[in-house]
Amino acid sequence: MKKRLLMFTLTLTTVSMFTQSNYYYYYKGGKVFLNLDKSSLYINTDNTFLKSSVDNQNLLDYTLKTESNPTNGETNKWSIVDFETQPTDIEYYQKINSLKSINTVNVVAPGFTTMAGKKIVLSRHFYVKLKQASDLNLLQQKANEYNVTIKNQNQFMPLWYTLVCTKNTIGNPLEVANAFYETGLFASSSPNFISIRDEEPTPTTQAIVNGPVSGCVNDQYFGQQWNLDNTGQQLSQNPPVFATAGIDINACEAWNITNGDPNINIAVIDLGVELNHPDLTNMHLLSYDTEDPINNPQSLVYGPHGTHCAGIIGATQNNSIGVSGIAPNCKLMSISTTFLVSENIANGINWAWENGADIINNSWHVNIYDSLIEDALNNALTFGRDEKGCIVVFTSGNIEGTITEFPANNDDRLLVVGAISPCGERTSPNSCDGQTW
Repeated sequence: MKKRLLMFTLTLTTVSMFTQSNYYYYYKGGKVFLNLDKSSLYINTDNTFLKSSVDNQNLLDYTLKTESNPTNGETNKWSIVDFETQPTDIEYYQKINSLKSINTVNVVAPGFTTMAGKKIVLSRHFYVKLKQASDLNLLQQKANEYNVTIKNQNQFMPLWYTLVCTKNTIGNPLEVANAFYETGLFASSSPNFISIRDEEPTPTTQAIVNGPVSGCVNDQYFGQQWNLDNTGQQLSQNPPVFATAGIDINACEAWNITNGDPNINIAVIDLGVELNHPDLTNMHLLSYDTEDPINNPQSLVYGPHGTHCAGIIGATQNNSIGVSGIAPNCKLMSISTTFLVSENIANGINWAWENGADIINNSWHVNIYDSLIEDALNNALTFGRDEKGCIVVFTSGNIEGTITEFPANNDDRLLVVGAISPCGERTSPNSCDGQTW
């Protein structure tokens, strides 16, 4: 009877381990729970790693990227890899351990989904905020205890430190970050999660009007900018779609008052803005690349989205090409990031307000709560514009019917913007409904 009871208890314990969420990170002193996602994982290797060494691991093809801002001069590679067929829970951790046993592999970390269903993957970095500057010795002691490396002190927020897990680290980055926080010695500790980005929504209509509909400005595609001057223009031929006249921001009337002030700087934190774009002649002389600011003196471009956003904000007006920006006389500052590293995003926000940004535009989100980004935003909202606070604008998110995403849901001082259609309806699938987590 005792043997049967013991086996029954062990079975219940095993089932419990894999049915309850035992995965979480800390945010504002509370636990944010996660679900294990066995479809993918993170791998970090040294420069001599050969992909052939993991041919037997049931992995889809993947591309190794060079880690930015190397630790101690090392050249490391990393990738998020997916499985051909999803393993069971036990198989998943067996594969992680098998990969970790390869000499040229440094760190292997699991993937997760948030309770809202968003995909995230751990990287080997995590962040710790000291309670006071003199606590650095405590951080070093814990780093030695867990065999992690203190990579750097944040240049903008000196109480924050970036730590890196190594091949000899005890536990994965999530477990180690939690252990640091649970000591009670530090103000905050959180992993660097890589958010698996949502697909950009595909427009459901194709504009066909090529010339200006009104005589307000002469920019080539102004007739398609129904949001600025909605005359009821036809936006699609098949099927025929017409805008609803008057659903706009009355831009032509507003421009009789102002076209923006050249002394106002608008920072665009995104994938980077084309600094020499012919329709963006009002770029600020300063720009910032968060990925490698030492070697990249100007903002690089990692995709087209940032240039698109900059054009909506401030494309040159009445030059007979392109579109018209809403505030074409303001100066545009490009701050480029790939949104893979929380510290880089936070650095972009801090750089913006410290270098004179009055407005910070953010058409992005991350899939988790992040204390490092939160602190940077608080700095901008508090200390920007000579301590009047920057105006910080965020998109509410791209998926209709879902909650507003972080950081847009983080602070009442943020200006959060959704999207509407040319007929005045909330767009589908391009806009969250404004609820909070």
